[in-house]
Amino acid sequence: MIVYKFKENEKVSILQINWKHYLYIEAGRCNNLLSLHKDAGARSDSMEFKAVIGTKNGKSVQRIIPEQDTKVFLDKKIGDIIKGESINLSGWEFKITGGSDKSGLPMRSDVPGVAKKRILAIKGVGVNNKKKYRGKDMKGKRTMNGMRTRKSVAGNTISRNTTQINMKAIKEGSAPLPIAESGEKKE
Repeated sequence: MIVYKFKENEKVSILQINWKHYLYIEAGRCNNLLSLHKDAGARSDSMEFKAVIGTKNGKSVQRIIPEQDTKVFLDKKIGDIIKGESINLSGWEFKITGGSDKSGLPMRSDVPGVAKKRILAIKGVGVNNKKKYRGKDMKGKRTMNGMRTRKSVAGNTISRNTTQINMKAIKEGSAPLPIAESGEKKE
C-alpha cells in the first residue's frame, strides 16, 4: 500500500489492484482510478481527436484537432454535418461517417449512445464473415450466408472516449485542404 499526501494534512491510501487499476481510499470512501500518474492520482483530461477527411478525388487527409476545437464534435452522431469554420477550414462542409474509440472499437451508426456494446451482427462495420475456399484449385474467399458473430462496437455518438473521427467532404472551400507538412509523418 502506498500513502500519498495530496494537500496539507490530507493523506490518501492507494492500493494497487493490477498493473493499470488502482483503488484509493479517502475519508472512508472508496473511489476507482483508471490510472495513476506521477502526480499522485491526477487523471489526464486532455482530449484531442484525429480527423480523417476523405475528399471527392479519393484521397484522404489526416488532421489532429486540438482541444479547443473539440467541443464542436461532442454529442454529434454519425451522419451529422459539421461546418469547416469550426475547425479552421473556411468554406468546407463535412459529414461524419464513422470513427473509433480509445479501445480501437469501430463506431456503428445503428448502435445508439456512447457506450461500448456487444451486438450480434450479420454484416457491416466491424464484421468479417469471409471464409477461404477449401481445395487446391480454389483461391479467394466467399461470404458465409447467415453467419452471425458477436462483436464489440462503440455507439454512434462522439464522446470524450472517441479518438478518431472519419469524415467526408460534402462541400469544398476555396482553399485546398492542408496536406501534412514536411516535418510530419505521412501515412
